[in-house]
Amino acid sequence: MSRAFLLVLLSTAWTASALAGTTPSLFDVHSHYTTADAERFSPEQIVAILDREGIERMLIIGEPAQRALELRELAPDRFIPLLGLYTSYRDKADWALDPTLPERLRTALAGGGYAGIGELHLFRPMRKSPVFREVVGMAREHRMPLLIHGDPAVVDQAFEWAPELTVLWAHLGTDPRPVAVRRMLERHPQRLYVDTSVRDERFLDEHGVLKAEWRDLFIDHADRLMIGIDTFSTSRWEEIDKVTARIRGWLAQLPPEVAAKLAHGNARRLFPAAAP
Repeated sequence: MSRAFLLVLLSTAWTASALAGTTPSLFDVHSHYTTADAERFSPEQIVAILDREGIERMLIIGEPAQRALELRELAPDRFIPLLGLYTSYRDKADWALDPTLPERLRTALAGGGYAGIGELHLFRPMRKSPVFREVVGMAREHRMPLLIHGDPAVVDQAFEWAPELTVLWAHLGTDPRPVAVRRMLERHPQRLYVDTSVRDERFLDEHGVLKAEWRDLFIDHADRLMIGIDTFSTSRWEEIDKVTARIRGWLAQLPPEVAAKLAHGNARRLFPAAAP
């Protein structure tokens, strides 16, 4: 079968699926809502975007953290706030050196409303930061997932301190190759989950066909991978239709039961209180 003919079949199948109303809803496990976003899109407009794009739920990180709670207050059945560490983009570089951060996080957690902690950016040289260790301890104490944007050494360190921790590893890690992701999933077979955010274009060849090595990874570890949209900038919100279309494009090339797990099933299982 030629690639061109395969693409026609995929396109036809996907169009038929959409017309039949079987396009899978998406449970996004990685997105942001900042003050800059709020100046462009009100909470009501964000809800309308989710409705339009078929996004059933969204794990949302506020910058500052309270932004996520604003969305949850409007639509508690749609938004699952994660407690963000940053008040602005600049905090990404040095949060692990801030001795006042843990107490601020404890105060925020005491106020309720959060289902996890992160996204936190950290890399190997700072993996033994005492501040990071306290954040890991808080996630363990509150039985909350920790969303980590970091390299394998940081994930390994978190599990060394707290083997029972649940980690959401952002962006398929810092070495987004199937072999590297597979290695980490096999090293931590119980509590590590991985989101696909901002990596979608890597999955497809020049003809738009899902590469075999990614297809194999998604099938072999269908219970551990989840889609992420990652509205990391206001422009990402403005072009979210392109992002969701790309995600659905590669999901459509997986077995339906696998696509459903990645699209929403695993996230519903991990966040059962938010499931329909």
